[in-house]
Amino acid sequence: MTRRTAIILCLWTSVVARQHARAEETSVDTDFAAVNEIVFQNALHKNKISFSVVDRKEIERITKALVLVPKEPCECEHVETAIFKKAKSEIFVHFCSHCFDIRHGGRNHRYKMPKPFYGQYKRLLETHKKDNPTRRSR
Repeated sequence: MTRRTAIILCLWTSVVARQHARAEETSVDTDFAAVNEIVFQNALHKNKISFSVVDRKEIERITKALVLVPKEPCECEHVETAIFKKAKSEIFVHFCSHCFDIRHGGRNHRYKMPKPFYGQYKRLLETHKKDNPTRRSR
């Protein structure tokens, strides 16, 4: 093997290894089809609101609305979270009216908020608040 061939082979191996590491680092679990429970939490209110969705048809309706489009980071404060629970793993998301950020591998992977998902979430939140009114302390 010539010296030139050895250098090219070494550089090629280095590039492939870096690309593989970068792909592993950025691969995010977005398989929402296997979700069996969604836990929503909203810290906007004086009393933190938390509720779960376990109905299979409702989960399917919610997860089908998740069409993810990458976006640039912004400076908004996400007080709403969703944990998509699967048999052996979870997908943790924090969001607002225009952001849908998946927390994975110590990083946030930022996406535009899928409007149908946010509409369904707001409907579920309002239903939960009506069914579980909070008492005001005096």
